Amino acid sequence: IQKVRGEEIDVYENTTVMSLTPSDGGHESYCYSPQNGVMRLSSRAVVLAMGCRERNRGNIRIPGTRPAGVYTAGLAQRLVNIEGYIPGKNVVIIGSGDIGLIMARRMTWVGSKVHGVVEIQPYPSGLTRNIVQCLNDFEIPLYLSHVISRIEGHDRVESVEVTPLVEGIPDTDQAFDIECDTVLLSVGLIPENELSKHAGVELNPQTGGALVDSTMMSNVPGIFSCGNVLHVHDLVDFVSEEARRTGQYVAD
Repeated sequence: IQKVRGEEIDVYENTTVMSLTPSDGGHESYCYSPQNGVMRLSSRAVVLAMGCRERNRGNIRIPGTRPAGVYTAGLAQRLVNIEGYIPGKNVVIIGSGDIGLIMARRMTWVGSKVHGVVEIQPYPSGLTRNIVQCLNDFEIPLYLSHVISRIEGHDRVESVEVTPLVEGIPDTDQAFDIECDTVLLSVGLIPENELSKHAGVELNPQTGGALVDSTMMSNVPGIFSCGNVLHVHDLVDFVSEEARRTGQYVAD
């Protein structure tokens, strides 16, 4: 941020790009913002760096009622770390991704009780260090090869039903309930490429991001892509390094 502000670069915060279309020798972006209204930006090159959005309850189709208290782990992270709110006091986390594991520890630190992390795979998806430091150190159970088969509650989450999987098939006879008021979802990320598709950028069906060449340019000349919008990275350090390379390609 300091490097960007130290250069003569216009920065438009609270601004949403609604469309990206080709123009003579470049591209036109139409943007909306409360401060500036509708803006049209013309450029020779565009770098797509929109990152990911979190998969939510609708993406994994958990049955049950629709009470308050169901959050994505990233939203809960923002509520605690930035807004200063505690999402709930009795928590169950779905998915053992790194954000979910980190939030298990974070929620414990703020005084909530994390009753367990439920993972559909027979192995955790997060880093080993996060399993050790965020779960084992706080004696938080990790239920591998289990699914949340139902969410119960009227106004607020009251409990979840946890069902073990035997060779991938739910064993309903062994299902059990965990009382809780909050469910956090850490079930993966989706590259945010709605704008890319409307701009004619070809997407890779395996990554969900743009198909790019060795200079990080897409099939549309002058449109580049990098970071988590290109493919989901394990570490933010890789995102930053890829962004630096892409910036150099764009400048060249």
